[in-house]
Amino acid sequence: MQPLESQTEISEPLPSQSAQPTPVGWWRHAWQMGYQWPAFIVGLLAISVIAGMILLKLALADPGMAIEKDYYRKAIAWDATQADAARSDALHWHVTTALQPGPSEQKLSLNLLDDQQHPVQADSVTVAVLHNGHAAHVERLTLQSAGGHYVGDLHLKWRGLHEIRVTAQRGTQAFATTLRADWTW
Repeated sequence: MQPLESQTEISEPLPSQSAQPTPVGWWRHAWQMGYQWPAFIVGLLAISVIAGMILLKLALADPGMAIEKDYYRKAIAWDATQADAARSDALHWHVTTALQPGPSEQKLSLNLLDDQQHPVQADSVTVAVLHNGHAAHVERLTLQSAGGHYVGDLHLKWRGLHEIRVTAQRGTQAFATTLRADWTW
């Protein structure tokens, strides 16, 4: 038999005397308590909210993003707009355009012709020009009459496909049309 003193020696530490370091900080305590999965889910939700906010900011900063001015009023007045378009079509006028490049501006030349190819002398001709990729930037101008056609200076920033909205007024007659032109100068 061994003496009693030798039996009381402990060769391994008891579980209460484990060698683990004492946790430092609240997050280690939470980790040990099993809160890692709820924290992971909350983290994923936070990441998706932040990503959504970043994408929203990028979408709103896009210069190609544009909303038609007064679109709701135009939608409500759809029947009146169609009646105006029918009256405009009944005039049998048509438009041709040409763009002459310059160093800092471009000269827009517009011909307004009747159904027999004669120039129409309008009281006023206005255009709204916008690039399809940058629809928020609309350049509006009133063209000057120049011997049967109308001219004006544009300050276009982008080459490519443009939409030209033309309105002409002669007395009580009103004409409106929309053209597309691929301008590369």
